[in-house]
Amino acid sequence: MKKYIFIIICLFFNLNLVYANNPYGKYQQLYGVQTVRCTYYAWQQAYDNTKVELPNFGNARNWYDNAKKAGYQVGSKPKIKSIAVFDDGVYGHVAYVTSVDGNNITVNEAGVVLVDLNGNYSAYNGDGIYKGRTINNLKVGKPLEDNPNLKLLGYIYLDEPVKESHVHNYGDFVIIKEATCQEEGLKERVCSCGKKETEKIPKLEHTYGEIKTKLENNQEITYQECEICSEINILEEKEHIHQYGEWEIIKNPTSQEEGEKTKTCLFEGCNDIVTMSIPKLEKEFPMNNILIGGIILIILLTVILILNKKLKKH
Repeated sequence: MKKYIFIIICLFFNLNLVYANNPYGKYQQLYGVQTVRCTYYAWQQAYDNTKVELPNFGNARNWYDNAKKAGYQVGSKPKIKSIAVFDDGVYGHVAYVTSVDGNNITVNEAGVVLVDLNGNYSAYNGDGIYKGRTINNLKVGKPLEDNPNLKLLGYIYLDEPVKESHVHNYGDFVIIKEATCQEEGLKERVCSCGKKETEKIPKLEHTYGEIKTKLENNQEITYQECEICSEINILEEKEHIHQYGEWEIIKNPTSQEEGEKTKTCLFEGCNDIVTMSIPKLEKEFPMNNILIGGIILIILLTVILILNKKLKKH
């Protein structure tokens, strides 16, 4: 023989102003058994069957009071298309009501764990979801016959209009996520009824540093770089024209070999180099050689004159 144990963990998950997506985590672990969470399933049943997008009311045992504060119609009389709220002194339990017969109701619920006489646990139907469960003789404050730990708190009526009598009294915004120059931030404030409101924080302006110039694909790009995210802001882009410095002699010329000189483009990142040869030097005769040649020439001329005189005498 088996009996039902309802152990519900219904904590806050992903609360914001848009409830088209279920705000509750889907799964929970109980005694090593994974089941669908009762709050997740009850919220989804309400939305699928009535298109009502409930806010995140927190743990299951808090649904009744928080729904009442938020303006939802609540009461002790069972009705189709309502949420039955139970308290166990810890987290509580919620279930979607599909039919009513006096004080007997039929519900769709999740978080159902079975335990046999040997103390072995298992999730009902494999995932803890129990569709069409009948609960008899149900009254507010009275323990359930098959689970004495659970007592009915009341019902949340989904097909009745929400009262607008409550005026939200929000506190100050608290920053949840800081804005940067790349991403928006997020801030949140909470009403006394538990409802939360979020707002986006606009992106920050970029903090650009000094103006720089770089060469890319033969284009001179003038730009600034954000000191936070490194985003580049291009200020100007134009074709690169070389700006050469002074000639630098790499090799001096001689009378036998040409020399070589270069000049380099001064633009940072270019380093284009122009090379030019330097003509050979003209040959030069040393002064000593000229002097000796002159003396020899004078001697030769003197000898010739002397010989001519002697020849004339004869």
